[in-house]
Amino acid sequence: PSGISYYEYSVATIIDGVVVGTSAGTSKTTKADISTPRCNAQYDWRVRAVDGAGNVGRFSTTSTFYLYTLN
Repeated sequence: PSGISYYEYSVATIIDGVVVGTSAGTSKTTKADISTPRCNAQYDWRVRAVDGAGNVGRFSTTSTFYLYTLN
């Protein structure tokens, strides 16, 4: 079998420069949900693909997004 079967991802939650939580999971689509996101936090994430033959790709470069509350 060829083609991507699923994606593996990992997310680190960072507040004031300190990792306060991590999560990882799999998704058959190109989207994933973060359970209970924290406001005023930085999120670093990366992803890799696994194909139908079980070959696992390299993790992507880490990307970052921020979640802030508006006053």
